[in-house]
Amino acid sequence: MRKDNHGFTMIEVLVVIAILVILTTGISLGLNSVVSANVNKATKTIDAQMKKLRFTTLSREDNYSLFIYKKGGTNYYEIAPSSTAVNKLKDGTKLGKKEMKIQYVADGIMQTVGDDNKYIKITYNRSDGTFNCNYTKIEFIAGGKNKQILLVNATGRHFIR
Repeated sequence: MRKDNHGFTMIEVLVVIAILVILTTGISLGLNSVVSANVNKATKTIDAQMKKLRFTTLSREDNYSLFIYKKGGTNYYEIAPSSTAVNKLKDGTKLGKKEMKIQYVADGIMQTVGDDNKYIKITYNRSDGTFNCNYTKIEFIAGGKNKQILLVNATGRHFIR
């Protein structure tokens, strides 16, 4: 008479654990790359919008500004006439996922978009293309990943870091 053993061997258990570890690692790396792509895309989008705004400011008679604001927990950006009040903006384009935080340095103080209705309003001078604002850095943060746009007020140039 044969004795049937319905248990698992130690090797089978180790193989299953190894497979689970590999799958978990792959999933977490995949999620990190999605978050990193979100931050990178938002940074590149604002970089492109700033270039567009500078060109628009230097080539038109009207003054326009780039607004970055939070409404309903979601970040938006919009180029609108400089005289527009931020609460009147309605045609903004969604910027990144909800969990992304946007911080900026103005007059040496770090602030967060959305806190106490804070927003970013970037404006260029028509005469020389320099910034008409006191921002030195805009930072996009999500899931431990961050990207920055550094603004050089004296020249109107900006750089991604």
